[in-house]
Amino acid sequence: AFALEKAPGYKDLGIIVLDSIGSGEKLAIATRDGTILRQRTSTKLNSILRAVLPKAGSYWFTHKSADHLPFLQAGIMATTLISQGEHDHDHTMNDTFEALNTQALTEHTEGILKAIEYANSSWFSIKSDN
Repeated sequence: AFALEKAPGYKDLGIIVLDSIGSGEKLAIATRDGTILRQRTSTKLNSILRAVLPKAGSYWFTHKSADHLPFLQAGIMATTLISQGEHDHDHTMNDTFEALNTQALTEHTEGILKAIEYANSSWFSIKSDN
């Protein structure tokens, strides 16, 4: 809500949605959303994630829109970093803290922190995708 509310005054704002981080051993970066009304996610944010997470795959939300879509529609740079792999417990009674892959969660968190550091570095400009 803050991002959508403050967007006009925050031209450098970028949103990275973290989806199921730590529930699977692999990461993927959302590159597109939708099948009929296709929309690309932020190439600038995706390039930051690729720089620090070179092994991350790509993901295209085809069956439903992701949480990044309202931000894209509001003109805010946005993308999603999603966990992939074995995590059949998601959104079930077994979706508990104990089900988290703590090693993957640690690695994913370290990668996310590196992405934030990279985006905030003095030599990298995150003005907009355009």
